[in-house]
Amino acid sequence: MNEPSSLSFEEFLRQRNEAKTLEAGDRALFRMAAEKEWQRLKERVRQITEGKMLGADLFEWSPYPASYPDFLKLKDVALLFEAGTVVGDAPQKYRVVFSRRPLRSGEMWADREPIPAERWWLTVEAESSVLYWAVRDSRVRLITEKFGDHIAMQLVEYQQRYMDAVKAKYPWAGI
Repeated sequence: MNEPSSLSFEEFLRQRNEAKTLEAGDRALFRMAAEKEWQRLKERVRQITEGKMLGADLFEWSPYPASYPDFLKLKDVALLFEAGTVVGDAPQKYRVVFSRRPLRSGEMWADREPIPAERWWLTVEAESSVLYWAVRDSRVRLITEKFGDHIAMQLVEYQQRYMDAVKAKYPWAGI
């Protein structure tokens, strides 16, 4: 049991409500900073890949309307950027997905994906006023610029695994 307070109940309640208001304000500021960092991450990936090619394949940022508005396409694979909706004051959910490229309107794949999509759930962490992207269930924790570089490189690696799987599945195609 706590010691008796010299505060009246009204004063006590006012202090508690002020503390909750400050905490809610801090959460709202962090959510806004995280959203800004999400936009910076997408812009970083767009910036470092713009006009670049891997062999004969061009990196293309959202080159056509698709179910995902923000994605980086490399031949038949893509890096998708997904942000979840916030309910109440819960933190925003962020995810990057390495998968087969999104379909254009009226398109259909003739077969299943040759390799499964890789989904990385992300969290934004703050340390000494610096924001970091952390991948759940991994040791990856990088600032936005480095994380943008990292996921662009991982798209290249994913594309190689994808092409190897396609070649193994269709050796006669001469891909």
